[in-house]
Amino acid sequence: TYTILKTQLTSLTFNAAGGADSLTVDFTNGSPVPASGVSFDGGSGSTGNLLVVDGGVTADTATLNTSSLTFNSSAAITYTNTQSLTLNTGAGNDVVIQSAQPNAAVTFNGGTGTDALNVNSGTELEVCSGGMTVSTTVFSGGLSPTSSPRRDD
Repeated sequence: TYTILKTQLTSLTFNAAGGADSLTVDFTNGSPVPASGVSFDGGSGSTGNLLVVDGGVTADTATLNTSSLTFNSSAAITYTNTQSLTLNTGAGNDVVIQSAQPNAAVTFNGGTGTDALNVNSGTELEVCSGGMTVSTTVFSGGLSPTSSPRRDD
């Protein structure tokens, strides 16, 4: 076991080999992300690479882009060769903002609060599940209030 203070780390990089690999970034006790971020490369040749972000017990905010996400104002978590991205938020009123179409299928598992998913212009909604309340969701761009997002409970 090796222990180092988070303040002494500038970044974390995970380069996985072949096979189905996963990385979980857990915000339960605050941000584990160093000042220059986290990078996850699931490795080539696999179709089962997964990045999981677990939220805390208060309101969480995640912003998704093409190949990165920020969570609760942390430094960026970047990902490549990753097929699935799962966001598990906690009990607060959580918000996920999809600013660009992610390079991975996204699952948003809302907690027990009133959660919102904001899909910005030029992006497509992938997957929503859990406690998301559709009535609080703000859609812009190609989606209209009459659009029917997929919702899985």
